[in-house]
Amino acid sequence: MQLRHFIDSLDLFPMSAQVPLTLKAQRPCRYCASRKQGCDRLLPNCSRCTSKFLTCNYSVSRDGHVIALQNEAPVQKNDLVEIRGSCSPDLSTKGESLLFRLVCDSDREDGEYDGASSLSELLFKTLGAFDIDIPNLLDSYFASVHRWLPVLREEDVRQKCAHLENDKHGHVARLLLTFYVVVQFPCDHAAHSMNTRLYRTLKRLFVITQSSPGIKDLDLLQYGLLLGAYECSQGLESAYNTLNLCVSLARMVEVQSYKSNALDSKDPEERLLCGYALVALDRLIAVSSMDYCLPLLLPDPQSFPLIEEHDLELDEKLKAYGYTGRMRITATVARLVSDTLTFLRCCQLGRTQQADYVAVDSSAQDSLGKLLRLSENKAFLNCEPTSMAISTLMALRSSHDRRRSGPRDSKDATALRSIASMTLEMCLSASDFIRYHGIENLSFIGLCCVWRAALPLVSFKEFQISTKELETLRSELRRFSSCWAIGVTFLQHFDELVDLRNL
Repeated sequence: MQLRHFIDSLDLFPMSAQVPLTLKAQRPCRYCASRKQGCDRLLPNCSRCTSKFLTCNYSVSRDGHVIALQNEAPVQKNDLVEIRGSCSPDLSTKGESLLFRLVCDSDREDGEYDGASSLSELLFKTLGAFDIDIPNLLDSYFASVHRWLPVLREEDVRQKCAHLENDKHGHVARLLLTFYVVVQFPCDHAAHSMNTRLYRTLKRLFVITQSSPGIKDLDLLQYGLLLGAYECSQGLESAYNTLNLCVSLARMVEVQSYKSNALDSKDPEERLLCGYALVALDRLIAVSSMDYCLPLLLPDPQSFPLIEEHDLELDEKLKAYGYTGRMRITATVARLVSDTLTFLRCCQLGRTQQADYVAVDSSAQDSLGKLLRLSENKAFLNCEPTSMAISTLMALRSSHDRRRSGPRDSKDATALRSIASMTLEMCLSASDFIRYHGIENLSFIGLCCVWRAALPLVSFKEFQISTKELETLRSELRRFSSCWAIGVTFLQHFDELVDLRNL
């Protein structure tokens, strides 16, 4: 689908204001002519320039000959992209080097590498080298990642992509490349990890830009949040560090807003969504770790940037309607599980807890009960907030049971069996839902919490799980790992725990 058709489909302009597609220039544009390529001469931009996000120029030089643009980089497509057989292509080592050098020299006006005079220009060239169909990429992103991490306004992104200029919208090209990264699933090739060269380069661009002096904005924060979510979902250890940078960046954005007596020009809803996402990812990274040793970056409401501490209260007014509502309720439950995760970490590290087990367990149980009462039906058990609450409570009671020095207390035993039954029901319900609806466009946050909960469940040897149920859990874990590489780690631990059950 050509970008021109994509612009038309947005219906941004009345038909009377559009240039007829049959109107053509008298000569080929400079870009096509300089490469001796066919030019359809469409106005205002030919199809080739439109697809490559270039400004189409039909003018001629003073001597009447068509000339090439001076800032047109002679970088060939294969120089920027590494073809990997039937798997998705990756950024080449040359592309990585060029982008890194340009971002380091972004303040120099005379910097030029292989003819690319700006980082913005090279980002657009990289985008074109990957043969990315922008409309399809946007559809894929907004149908998948955006559903569980809606930190961007869809209409704003689509409108920006309809009016791209390679010398002015480098941040949009960077965002589109990030979209391309985050919608990728693991391939079957053992040598291809999700720690791709393109991802690593985008991460370096984020780190350098975030640490550079100047005004910080939500565009950069949204970019970092997407990278952090990708790292978490693909089991990359750098997720924690990226989120730490995002938290610092969010605080700088907040401080700048107060100092200037004006909020960021972005819609207030986007600021809230970024704040909710920070809290949710902070808890998710801790939940998805195998040992619960990572300290929370945002341990209490007073530390939350971009949102008011009273905004995350679990009450009757809290409804999961729309993206903002869903992110808010997820962040609310993420706030509530902080004491549980902090307690688990102290247990793992052998540190003295500030609260005793009974108080933490009682608070977690009350929160889960209230959340279930607010839910309208059982399908809500498969959503992000409830699965996070169940997963952390299962981990808490399982950890407490392993550390007991004598026989089980009858009350503790009943509580452990209760949450184990709830966890098994959640996992089996999720399995049924996935088999019917597919997994690709479901929430990673919700599914990650579901399948992380399966590990302490299986470790509870006295809890009866049939062979068929274990096979179902393993099959769905494999399906989960085919979309998000962190599932491979879950699956390895699952198999080890099943072997221990059989001893």
